[in-house]
Amino acid sequence: MDSPVYTAARRPAYDRRVSDREVLLAAAAVALALLIWACVSLSRLARSAGQTNRELQHAARQLALMSRAVSSSALTAQEDRLARQARRLALTVVQQYSGEPAANLPGAVVVRVHNASDDFAYDLLVMYSPPEGEPQFDARALLPPHHTYDATFALHGPPVKVEQLLLRYVDSRGAPWAQRAGSPVAVRLDPDPSSDQNAAREVA
Repeated sequence: MDSPVYTAARRPAYDRRVSDREVLLAAAAVALALLIWACVSLSRLARSAGQTNRELQHAARQLALMSRAVSSSALTAQEDRLARQARRLALTVVQQYSGEPAANLPGAVVVRVHNASDDFAYDLLVMYSPPEGEPQFDARALLPPHHTYDATFALHGPPVKVEQLLLRYVDSRGAPWAQRAGSPVAVRLDPDPSSDQNAAREVA
């Protein structure tokens, strides 16, 4: 039997068929490799995103804790400052003058309000409640830090006692306070004037 003869016209066609299969296999292998790479990349990205999300949540919790701590510290500092102001406002009797009952001339009592604190005091009200007659009032809108003012009340009876004199004021945060003349103790009042609990806290 004669051996097959491959002519120059048939060999290129045979070679092209083999080459096409190789290209298809190579393309399939590349596509599979790209698919595997994409899956691995997506998996890593998902893990990275999850880790990043957990880190962000942890940072947010830490920031919230720090914010609460700072707010609490600031509130405590403000409370301490207001308490110091309450200790450094004073109402004292400066002078008392006797009147002349025969001439129907009343006497007078001069009281002094001194703000030795570093904060303004607002809506100040000095009240004199004599044993007889109507109470007398002296009101001021504000008293700057390290300032003093005097108030004078008519005196129609015996000398004034310190328990008859009362100072009320509002601090820089809007909390009302009351203090008797000559007393080192200030009482924080309830902001609600209808409340019966007007001795919420004392500051010695």
